Amino acid sequence: MNSKITTFRSLMHLVDLDETDHAMKEMANLFVEALRDWGNCQNIVKCIEDFKAYFGNPLTVENTAHYTGRSNENWAWRGEAGMSLSEMIANSTKAYNIADFDTIVDNFLSHYERKYLLTTKGKPLSNTGYAGFIIYADNLTAADCVQWLGMEPDGFDTPEDKNWTITTPLTVNMDQSTMIRQIIKRLIPIKDRLIALKQAYPDLHYQLNVVIWSSTLNISLGNDTLLFLGEIGAGLGNEMFALT
Repeated sequence: MNSKITTFRSLMHLVDLDETDHAMKEMANLFVEALRDWGNCQNIVKCIEDFKAYFGNPLTVENTAHYTGRSNENWAWRGEAGMSLSEMIANSTKAYNIADFDTIVDNFLSHYERKYLLTTKGKPLSNTGYAGFIIYADNLTAADCVQWLGMEPDGFDTPEDKNWTITTPLTVNMDQSTMIRQIIKRLIPIKDRLIALKQAYPDLHYQLNVVIWSSTLNISLGNDTLLFLGEIGAGLGNEMFALT
């Protein structure tokens, strides 16, 4: 496996960026679910080694699904991971007539690598990424936030959706500071409402997120941005994935 997508989080973000529905995305989503259920599973190659050690090698529809009755105390969440893997293999067999586990994983990793991390000539991008701002709380929905803020998020499917989110597009060769300023510029007009909402719901969380794939990993924030985040009580999260 020779992919620039090497971690659970990197793959998760790339799949989330894909707004289309297709068999390759469905299989990648099932693999992401398996990695999440497995727990403490960041490096994709290491996780696959763990899957094979637990379920058997080669991984098949049958051995990944047959987890009931195991005495290990962690059987439940490992079993959930196995069910996702079993469904992934079954879907690949149906859609592409491919049942080999390693080939399935290579195929969707290659798909998302080509889609987001390579140029049209197949060369690695120097960098790409996006910034976003998210509001989340156990007792609020995105629709509730719209009522408070008077501003729609960039999209939510149903009124019950939990998170209110705005993002920049995935941008190639982007200036990270510019992307962050684009997010802050959209929030400045509702600054007072953000503060009021936070005061009404102290357990509410605001977070500015920056996700970057780059050959050189660095990020810079201006003092104005840090001051604004402090005033509204927002945290900062950044994830940087090396393009080696």
